[in-house]
Amino acid sequence: PKPWVLEPSKFFRNLTAEDTDSVSLALFGPASRNYFQHWVRATCRALGEQVLAVTVGNQPSLTNPFPAVEPAVVKFVCAPPSRLTLVPIYTNPQLDLSCPLLQQNKQVVPVSNYRNPVLDLAAYDQQGRKFDNFSSLSIFWESTKVSLASIEPTMPMELSVKEDRHGQKKLHGR
Repeated sequence: PKPWVLEPSKFFRNLTAEDTDSVSLALFGPASRNYFQHWVRATCRALGEQVLAVTVGNQPSLTNPFPAVEPAVVKFVCAPPSRLTLVPIYTNPQLDLSCPLLQQNKQVVPVSNYRNPVLDLAAYDQQGRKFDNFSSLSIFWESTKVSLASIEPTMPMELSVKEDRHGQKKLHGR
């Protein structure tokens, strides 16, 4: 809900966590009067799982005795990564069909020797859950065969925001 036009001071946004000692929370937005987006920055202080809740609405008033209030909850998991995966981002979708290596061995990442490949990095926890964000990880890149592949130290990993099929935005490493 947006702030009630006749009494915008009654508008509120609440952010709660089950265990406030294990997570640091900050509520951002709405940016440029877009009251449909409210951003939460959650930072792990301890390992574990909990539910975070954001409630947005207006308090009752004489001009708005039955205001709209909307809750949103999300399960938040703080876990160490147990596995990383690299997947090439192909600019030519025909490569998926024409390269037999892509059909057989998922450990092999075929790339052109005439272009610098873009690789998508994903992190997973022990239960196989994919991290939405791993920007706090310190990642050191190296190649076991520098004659075949080398890592450019001047080209740092970039974190890009991707929207998943449910409309949630997630950070991907590239």
